[in-house]
Amino acid sequence: MFEDNRKMFEAWWKAGARQVFLRPNDLCAGMPFTRGLERLIYDKFQASRKFRIFGTDYDGSCGVRNIDLEYYIVARMIHAPDRSFEELENEYYSAYGAAAPAEPCRTAGYPDIPRKCVNIISSGERSERESLEKLLLN
Repeated sequence: MFEDNRKMFEAWWKAGARQVFLRPNDLCAGMPFTRGLERLIYDKFQASRKFRIFGTDYDGSCGVRNIDLEYYIVARMIHAPDRSFEELENEYYSAYGAAAPAEPCRTAGYPDIPRKCVNIISSGERSERESLEKLLLN
């Protein structure tokens, strides 16, 4: 969960709120490359569950096929919240049969890029697109 969300949920909890409606903009993307945010999106959802989440509303970008795994993880984690990220990821890739990428080539291959990008964006240093371009192209 992004640090600012965790702090906000904790403050509301201390104020007496006992239910959370999660509405992140995690799926809003118009980028031509895979972002690798699947695990961050999953982790944020799981962390919000301790605050008794009762609903979600994920915005998205129609036609952005390079983040299909992100969409899949969101849909399946809402349907089966007790399943692990790895189970959902394996389920997604199983549809590709023999053409599925080997595990080292999946999201585990670039775990630091999303977190570095979040840190850069949170600092206000640059936009999401500029951050990802810097991290991926340098």
